[in-house]
Amino acid sequence: LNVGSCGVVDTHVFHGGPDSEEFWPLVIRDLSVGGIGVLIARRFEIGTELSIEMAVGPDAPPRRLTGRVVRVVPE
Repeated sequence: LNVGSCGVVDTHVFHGGPDSEEFWPLVIRDLSVGGIGVLIARRFEIGTELSIEMAVGPDAPPRRLTGRVVRVVPE
């Protein structure tokens, strides 16, 4: 698949400022009923929960999905 995108991370969760965000590049490698393969420029431990917002159309609000890291592969 290899679709490039950018992830927005609310760093307030990690003791950043109240309105702090960071933009991390990511590549969606695989998308299926069973899961999504994402290459992110940061390492997450297995079991980490991520909130992923996906745009579904120009006039529709983004759809938020909850994901959990189940495998870490060094790139």
